[in-house]
Amino acid sequence: MTALIPLFVTMSDGSTREIAGASGDTVLTLSRRFDLGLEGACGGQMACSTCRVEVADTCLGVLDRPTAEEDELLSLVPGRTRRSRLGCQIRLRDTMNRLEFAIPKNAINLWSG
Repeated sequence: MTALIPLFVTMSDGSTREIAGASGDTVLTLSRRFDLGLEGACGGQMACSTCRVEVADTCLGVLDRPTAEEDELLSLVPGRTRRSRLGCQIRLRDTMNRLEFAIPKNAINLWSG
C-alpha cells in the first residue's frame, strides 16, 4: 500500500487546507477531488494556465524544473513569479514527504458552480 503524501494548500481567500494524495496524482487532479477551485480548463493537457499555483520556497527543490512548454505558458501569466507552476505538471512522487502551495488570489474558475 502506498503512503499518502500530505499537501498544505493556502486557498485564494487566505485560508489553509490540508489534503493528501498518492504518488502519481497531480495537483490539478487533487484540486478537483478536494474542490480547491483550480479551473484546469484544458483538462490537464498543458494547453492553458488556469491551474497555476505558487509553490512554497521550501518545496521548490523537490520538484522537477518546468519544461520549456510549461515555462512558455507561464510566461503569459500576469503576476508570474519564480515559484509559479502549472498544477497539471506537478506530479506527486513517493520520494516527497510533503508539498506546500498556494492558489493565487487572482485565480478565476469560470467552470465552478
